[in-house]
Amino acid sequence: GMSATEKLEAIQSVFSEITEHAKTGKKKGLRDFAEIREDWLTEVEKRFDPNTPRGVSSGIPSLDNLLYPKAMVRGSLFVIGARPKMGKTTLYGQMAIDCALNQNMPVLMFSLEMPSIQIFERMVGQASGVSTDVFYDGGSSDSDFARASKAALDISVTGNLYVDDTPSPSLSHVVSESRKIKRARGTIGLVMIDYLTLMKGEKADRNDLAYGEITKGLKNLAKELDCI
Repeated sequence: GMSATEKLEAIQSVFSEITEHAKTGKKKGLRDFAEIREDWLTEVEKRFDPNTPRGVSSGIPSLDNLLYPKAMVRGSLFVIGARPKMGKTTLYGQMAIDCALNQNMPVLMFSLEMPSIQIFERMVGQASGVSTDVFYDGGSSDSDFARASKAALDISVTGNLYVDDTPSPSLSHVVSESRKIKRARGTIGLVMIDYLTLMKGEKADRNDLAYGEITKGLKNLAKELDCI
């Protein structure tokens, strides 16, 4: 009674579980609290290691102060809402840059509104502090262009930034691509979607029900991949 998409998702889920078990020894299903305690103690030790981040930083000091001491907890889903032109995509880019460059974790960006080249150009401007106008008029000085070019190289050679600009992707597409990187890299910092209402929802009587299913699926993905 399953659709082809549901069958594919089930198969991918099994592959993810097998890979996770092979790498960490962890498995799904009922677990004894004694076993969980060992994992918890390991996790607590990591939190007090100055070289191990307690969570994922947003890259914005004022926001990190509000979230202190936990930061953004792995397995969580965050939805950022604001009116158009209020800086949602800028925030999206800043968080991605910080996670990829400063925290050295893979970031998966699903850009439903902007093409990948435009996203890259915008992030180069953010990372360098140079207006993106420099890529159109040459800028007021050679140093601006040089600084922007260096930032472009820095954010590309990390190997931590991935962009998918597929128009109106389905939840299954996002899940499939994310699992692929998790298997290849072993860890993911952020899975970012800009923006939610451009995703293709399953057939539902109302839009709010369709987007409810999408957010539920994304929350499950965050928990499965131990990311945000």
